[in-house]
Amino acid sequence: MSVETPQREKPARRGGCLRSCLITMVALLLLAVASISAAYFFGRPYLARQLPVWEARYPALGLAIDLLHLDGTPAPAGGDLTIGVKRMAGIDDRNAMPGDLPLYPNPEVETYSVGEEQTLGFQRVADRPDAVLSHLEETMPQHGWTLAREQDTTWGHLLVWEKDERTCQTEIVPSEAYTEIWIRCRS
Repeated sequence: MSVETPQREKPARRGGCLRSCLITMVALLLLAVASISAAYFFGRPYLARQLPVWEARYPALGLAIDLLHLDGTPAPAGGDLTIGVKRMAGIDDRNAMPGDLPLYPNPEVETYSVGEEQTLGFQRVADRPDAVLSHLEETMPQHGWTLAREQDTTWGHLLVWEKDERTCQTEIVPSEAYTEIWIRCRS
């Protein structure tokens, strides 16, 4: 007679699903950290090389970087939540604009930032873009500016002017109801 020994069932493994989920979560976390690190270390040099090209191609980008203070300087201490940082000193006064920089008459909206190294301006006018272009082509040379470059951009029409050691970019941006004029001059 043979005696059968009862076989014991193996105990069920506990935590199988939990362990798999935990391993998956850790793997995804490591992948995310690796992706962010790669983007930071390899993306920054790429952006640094491409940014001047993009600014030349899309002048509004350079103006946006200046206006939003995205120039890479550290944010000020003290809990100030402004993006960017070291703001260039300047005053918002039409009368402080350089006298040799003709502005469009009677804008509906205007704002300026006049500083020692740079002058920025924005005007919104009711006239059509071709009238604004004619005004600039007529008045800038009268004030000693020479047209160095002219091109259509995705936003509008760019004119780059030179005078002595100075450069000035004017961009005419059309809209259905108005025309925007962006002015950026560096000394």
